[in-house]
Amino acid sequence: MVRLKDFVKLVGNARKVSRQLNVSPQLLNDAIKKDKDIFIEHDKDLNIVDCYVKKQWGKLC
Repeated sequence: MVRLKDFVKLVGNARKVSRQLNVSPQLLNDAIKKDKDIFIEHDKDLNIVDCYVKKQWGKLC
């Protein structure tokens, strides 16, 4: 499991990643710029298996 920003670096093409996630390239770039806690689980061929969003809960976060 890797962060979204690192997965885009592995693939080398943000447009391909946005197509795999079924989101617009602008939304993908905004998520990377804002450093959202999005994690990608992938197989050895860099195909996305699952995607997680880490949310912080509680007053101390």
